[in-house]
This record gives sequence, structure tokens and C-alpha cells, in this order.
Amino acid sequence: MRSAHATGYCAGAFVRGLALVVLVPVLLYSAVLCLVGVGLLVLPPELRLLRWLADGERDRLGRWAATSTAAAGPHTRRRLMAVLSDPATGRDLRWAPGMMIAGTMLGLLGTVLFLFPVAVLVLAGLWWLFPEDEPIRLMLNVPIDGWGSVVYAGVPQFLLSVLLALFGPPLLARLAASFSRWLLAPSAAAVLAERVSTLDRTRAGAIDAHGSELRRIERDLHDGTQARLVSLAMQLGLAEKSANSATYRRRSRSPCTSRSPRRSPTRPSTATPVPCRSPWPG
Repeated sequence: MRSAHATGYCAGAFVRGLALVVLVPVLLYSAVLCLVGVGLLVLPPELRLLRWLADGERDRLGRWAATSTAAAGPHTRRRLMAVLSDPATGRDLRWAPGMMIAGTMLGLLGTVLFLFPVAVLVLAGLWWLFPEDEPIRLMLNVPIDGWGSVVYAGVPQFLLSVLLALFGPPLLARLAASFSRWLLAPSAAAVLAERVSTLDRTRAGAIDAHGSELRRIERDLHDGTQARLVSLAMQLGLAEKSANSATYRRRSRSPCTSRSPRRSPTRPSTATPVPCRSPWPG
């Protein structure tokens, strides 16, 4: 299974190498066209395509390289100078020609080694299709012109091809991944600068969150105190109104007040006032 996974990586490296065989000359031609202004329009899309290929390679490096490389992410700006100011763009441009050569060769070789046992087995079994004066020759340059030669020459070569298929693709995959990672990985200074930038962004975010929390607490305290003061004022007003009502009722029920009978409109009143006795002597 490991050999199969390595072959998949080699096949992907081979496909990327073929894509870069086309893309690198186009990038060079577009760079020359910048002198007349046309390249300023066509280079940013081409660099975004290069970033997509490079990020795909970065995602695959974690399995076969010694250390993984984080993806740089797509270009968010459209202008050429903004795209070129990205530090990862320089690493992408450095990776493209190297992967165009090494990726194509190592990827093709790893894929061929994985399929080589099948080719050896098929060619050894079809020895009779070749002319007698030019028999088939495999890895060891031993002619195979009969079933006997298939046994003593074809079987050992088939076993050798199986060993190459088991150990060759993983070795080539690690070699291609290490070379690709060496081209795509940022330098120590770039890593340090990225960490400092991340720390600054994190600290700024923490300060903003802390300030927002302080403002929220201050707002809650201010709004809560004001609401309590308004509620207390209303309660005092209700208590004062209730006290005035109770005082009025006590005064209205005092024995110093008397009720006089209703006067008839045709008859004079005969009620006499009731003297009010004071509890104090004098």
C-alpha cells in the first residue's frame, strides 16, 4: 500500500511537472509583455494559477517530506504589484522551474517502476510474438526465445522488477518531496517575521476584546444604576402619595367633623351644631 501511495504522489508530481512545462514559458512571455502593458493584465491570473499548483504541492508534502509546509492561500488582490509583494509568490516562482524538471523526471520514473512488473510479465509471456533473430530482451539483456528462457531468465527479472516496484516509488517520492519542500519552504527569517506578525495580530485582537468587555461592563453598570435610581424615585413618589392619602383619610374620620343633615329646599334646617370637646383643659 505504501508503494501505491508513493506512486500516486509520483504521478501527481509528473502531472504538475507537465503543467509547469507549459506555464513557465507562458510566465516568461507574459513578463516580457509587461514592457508594453499587456503583461500587467495577464500575469496576475497566471500567478494565481501557479499559486494553486504550489498550494496543491504544499498540501501533499506532509506525508513524504520531513516536515510539512503550510499552504500560502490564494491571492486576494488583483493588481500585479500587490501579488508580487506577497513573499510566497517568490517561493512559487522559485519552485516552478525546479519542479518542471525534477518533478517530471522523478514522477515519471516512480510511476514506471510501479508498473514495471506488469510490463515484464506481459513481455515475457508474449515472447513468441517477436522474431527468432531478434528475441525480446528485458532488464538483464538476456534473450527470451522460449518457455525455458522464460523460466530461468524471465522469472528472476520479474522478481527483481517487483522489488523495484516495492522500494523504488517510496524512495523517489521522498526525494521529490524533499526537493519540492526545499523550494517552497520559507526561510527562518520569514518564519520569524510571520510569527511576530501573528503575535501582533493576536495581541491586537485581545486588546480589542478586552476594551469591548470593559465598555460592556461600564455600560451595564451605568444602565443598571440609572434604572435603579429611576425605580427608587418612582417608589418614593408612590410612598409619598400613599402617605398623603392615609393622612387625608384620618383627618376625614376625626370626631371634630360632623355631618349635618341634608337641607330641604322648602324647609329650613333645625340641626344645631355639636360642640367639639377638646381633650386639653382650658
